[in-house]
Amino acid sequence: MTLKIPKRKPRKNWLRVGDIASDGVRFYVDWDALLPGASIFIPCIDVVELVNQVHAYTDLKGWKMEYRTRIEDGKWGVRFWRMV
Repeated sequence: MTLKIPKRKPRKNWLRVGDIASDGVRFYVDWDALLPGASIFIPCIDVVELVNQVHAYTDLKGWKMEYRTRIEDGKWGVRFWRMV
């Protein structure tokens, strides 16, 4: 008896470095456009995972970020500010 190994799915849905996907929905963030003092709001449900993913990436770049969980335009999420 031989076992068949299933084929892998295409990599088109895989995350790239800098992508955010706390709830399984991928968000592309143009990190190069996020200058010191600028902010970005990312809607999500799992705010703890989102904060961990953003801090993991921004720590690699050496950036300091502040965040606040909030509701904006009727959507729950997190607003991040890049600090100087």
